[in-house]
Order: sequence, then C-alpha cells, then structure tokens
Amino acid sequence: MLVWVAATALAYDLLGAEATPTGRSIAPAEHFVAGELRAAPVLSDPQAVGAVARETARELLEQYAEGTPLATTGALAEVGVGLRDVLDTLRLIARVAAEDEGADHQRLTDPEWLRTNLRALDWHPDLAGAAERGIALSAEQIRLTNYVVYESPACPERAPGCDTALYAVPDDEADGGPPGLRLQYTRMDVYGGVYEPGGASAGRARPLVWMSREHANQALMQGSVIALMPDGARRVFNVHQNNAIPYDPKQKDMNRQARFWYFREVDDILGVARIPLVPGAAVAGDVQDLGLGQLLGLTWTDRAGEHLRLVVLADTGGAFEPNLFQLDWLGGTFPSQQAWRQWAKTVPGRVHAQILVRR
Repeated sequence: MLVWVAATALAYDLLGAEATPTGRSIAPAEHFVAGELRAAPVLSDPQAVGAVARETARELLEQYAEGTPLATTGALAEVGVGLRDVLDTLRLIARVAAEDEGADHQRLTDPEWLRTNLRALDWHPDLAGAAERGIALSAEQIRLTNYVVYESPACPERAPGCDTALYAVPDDEADGGPPGLRLQYTRMDVYGGVYEPGGASAGRARPLVWMSREHANQALMQGSVIALMPDGARRVFNVHQNNAIPYDPKQKDMNRQARFWYFREVDDILGVARIPLVPGAAVAGDVQDLGLGQLLGLTWTDRAGEHLRLVVLADTGGAFEPNLFQLDWLGGTFPSQQAWRQWAKTVPGRVHAQILVRR
C-alpha cells in the first residue's frame, strides 16, 4: 500500500546535483499560486503528450518502488501536490490521448475540458536564482530555452573530420562496479587523450563513435545525437553517466567545460531514466525541485495569437541543479545549427507557465 504525505512547511531547501542541499531556500507558496488555466487555443499534439505522459508515469512508479530521489514532487509538495497527484494526472492524460486517437474531437486540445479536469498553479520564477546567473525575468514569466537533437556526420573510427569520440562508461563499471575512473577526469582530460594510446587510462573507456569536436560538444550539451554513418546508417546516442562535476553556466568555451558525459547507444531520444521523449511534448527542467512528471501548460503569443502547449517534465540537465526559473523545450531533430536557429526564432524566451494537476 502506498502512503502519500503532504508537507506544510513554509520554506523549502533547494537541491542540487545528486539531490544534495544547496544552502538556498524558497517559500513555495510564493512561487506556485492557485490560478485559472489560461484560456487560449491548444496547439499540442495530444497523442505525443499522451505517449510521454504514459512512459513517464511508468518510470515514476518504478522510481517510487525503488525509493530513489526522483520519486519526489520537490517544492510542490509544500503546496499540496503529492506524487499521487502527479501519477493521477499523467494517467488521465495518457488514457484520454489513447481514447481520442483518430477522433475528430480531441479533449486534450479542448480548453473547456482542460479547465474542467485540471487545476492550475501559476509558476512565478525564482528571481533571485535567475539573477545569480545574470538572467533578468519578470515575476509572471519563466525563461524558456530549447534543446534539440542534431544529425551529425560521424565515423566508426578516428578519421579526418572525426577527431573526437563519444565514450561508453569506463570498464571498471562494465559489470555494475562502482564509479571510479569517470569521476577522476574532466572534459579537458578526456579531450587531451587520457583514454587514447599513451594516456593515463589508455583503453579503459571504449569509443562508441567519432565525430568532429564541434559535433561532440553539441552532443554533450544537448544530451542526444543522431550519428549519420558513412554507410547511411543512423545511430542514436544518449547521455548515460557523468563525471559528477556540476555544469558551469559561466564557462562559454565548451572545450573548457569540466563537466563530461559518457554515452550509450539507444533506440530513441531518451530523457530521465530512459524515458522515451517526443519533440514538442517534453521539457527538461529541475526534476529534484519541481518533480519528475509534472504536467505543465506553457502559454505565449506569436503571429498567430496566444496559444497553449501541454508538456511533460521528463528530462533534466546540469543547468537545472537547481533552477526554478527555467524550462528547456525539446524542439526536434535538425541537420545543423543554422536550421535550428531558423526554427528557434519562432520560440519566445519568456512564457507563462502553469503546473497542471488533475482535479
């Protein structure tokens, strides 16, 4: 039998990497305030949102059964949103999307149905946390960035134009052993050849694929990459484990960013704990302090007017340890930075955000 406890503390201690306290606290009741779902046309793909909701609910229940730090609603527990609420919300979205597949009327794009079945908490960003990173925000809108999966030319071995490897975790973890080597080396160490012939740990980490330094840095930043192989094959690689060094938002030279990720080959674009992601329906964010699986409504105005998008918090990254002022929207796959930049012009940097919970 599951037991769900709602906390009522006035202050909440923000968590960083590995769910460790950061020393900062916020008052959740000031940042998540009961409101009304914004009345705007819904542009989401219902079946895409339903698919991410279904897989995230499955993973969240597994995390709860295993007692991991991901089985949390973070600061939202302090305003009455428990894990049962998140699971009930995800299950509702997944069920309705499946029932409506192929139908003319999609309830997940019906504003009246959404308002009837979901309550909304307006998210007011952590302005102090944003200011620490030099980001100016209003009290009404969060920062919205976007991340993508690049299609990058790649090689099975080192070759001209393919001088940087994506590595699997070192061999001391191959059979489930504790992390050792990967915690010793920075990105600069790896790029300097620590795993290559003559390096201090030569041969201890296996190169999965080779690509240009620029594309390798893009893969490390975005978390996934589609490698376009010389024989026409498309191989997908996703981040697996990191070196436990926090991401430094002030370091703009990606070759000098100490944080480093090891990869594994996968079948799909994956988020937290191998949750399959669908572009447009998933966001990355602070899963420790917001809670994995939160359903959010993002509202912004463009040339077509104001509209709402439904997304599921199913991914994270080093920029969110902690971060209660931003989300990173999964935009899709792009062949180049130029193609991505053209698309990104259509996405605003500031949006109204609401946490949506089943009534």
